[in-house]
Amino acid sequence: MDTTQLSGRELALQLASNELSSGNFYQTLARRVGLRTVSQDPEHSDTLRDYLT
Repeated sequence: MDTTQLSGRELALQLASNELSSGNFYQTLARRVGLRTVSQDPEHSDTLRDYLT
């Protein structure tokens, strides 16, 4: 689909739909849920950074 003619809302909906249908959303979710994070603990800053990227 050519996304150059879509409004902001239409583009957001199309991109969300693409993420779901491609499986990318579920892969990202599984990766993030599988990471142990303690956001206030400086010793875990690398793990938190990995979670957010």
